[in-house]
This record gives sequence, structure tokens and C-alpha cells, in this order.
Amino acid sequence: MPISSYNNTISVQFKQYGVSLSFVPTVLSAGRISLHVRPEVSQLSSNGAVSFGEGNSTISIPAITVSRADTTVELGSGQSFAIAGLFQDSTTTQGLGLPGLGDIPILGALFKSNSFQHNQSELVIIVTHYIVKPVSNPDLLSKPNDHWSAPDDYQRVFQMSQTGGERKGIRKNGNYKREETIPSDVGFMVE
Repeated sequence: MPISSYNNTISVQFKQYGVSLSFVPTVLSAGRISLHVRPEVSQLSSNGAVSFGEGNSTISIPAITVSRADTTVELGSGQSFAIAGLFQDSTTTQGLGLPGLGDIPILGALFKSNSFQHNQSELVIIVTHYIVKPVSNPDLLSKPNDHWSAPDDYQRVFQMSQTGGERKGIRKNGNYKREETIPSDVGFMVE
């Protein structure tokens, strides 16, 4: 983003862009959570770009387009909500052909081609939040990958699996022991 300074000088200030998600959770009574969510999607755009330069050199600074939402939801611990929306929709049409031959009536269609490309991108954010209760023994806490093992070659190649057999229990000092107090797994492993 161009910023004007004193003595007719212009400096460029960096602006962050991309996908960001900010949220503020508030724990209410009876295991409920109030969550203020603000997702934002921004991207560089040539529409509204600023160009300046001297002589044969020109510098173009792209503009930033921003889409954002701002909402508050109230859910119980372990419940999920989703925010979704179309944030990019672009269409490109291009005609190619041999100069001169493509302009001949009727026969010109044999010497040219058209291409059409339509791109749509959609962002879906799914949030599952939990109220975490303290435990007396930190060794009883589990990570999402505690019950995961790497696949062997047969599982990976022939079964197209990203996980090996499940290991039961939780890791404690290098050994897997029986699960004692954690009632359910938290986290997700994509296969």
C-alpha cells in the first residue's frame, strides 16, 4: 500500500493478506461457550492497483480485496458450527488463431480455437470447541496422534491407507497403557 510522506516521497507499507480467523471465547455457566468469531479472506487484485514510475520503469502496487464476517454464537462444549461462503469467482475466455486465416468467413473457424475457464473457490471453516478441565496428572492427557501409527508398505500401497492399525491406550514413558480418565479423543486425523 503506497503511503505519502513529507518532501513528496512515497513509501510502500506491507499489508497482510490471506485467510485469517480471530475469535474470543467466553465461558458461560452450565458448560456453554459464547464465541465471537471474525473470519476474513483477503487477496491481491489488479482492480484498483496503483502504478507510478519515471521514464521506462513503472512500479505497480496491487490493491487488496477483503471479505469478512463478524458473528457471535453460543454452543455447548463439544458442539460444532460452520461458516462458509464463496470468496472467489473468476472467468477467463481466450481466443487463439492464425492471423489472417482465422478471419476468413466460414473457413476461418478451422484455424482458430476458443478456451473458457471458470474458477470458483469456497472457504468453509468448521469450529469445534471444548471446555478443558484441569487434570492432576499431566501424563493422562492425550494428543490426537496418540492412537495413530504409521502404515506399513502393504497398507500404504495396496490399501491406500494413511494410517496403520490403531494402538489402544495412551503413551506413558514409551509404553502404551490402558486409558484411565480421558473419556473421548479430541482432535481429528484425516485419512
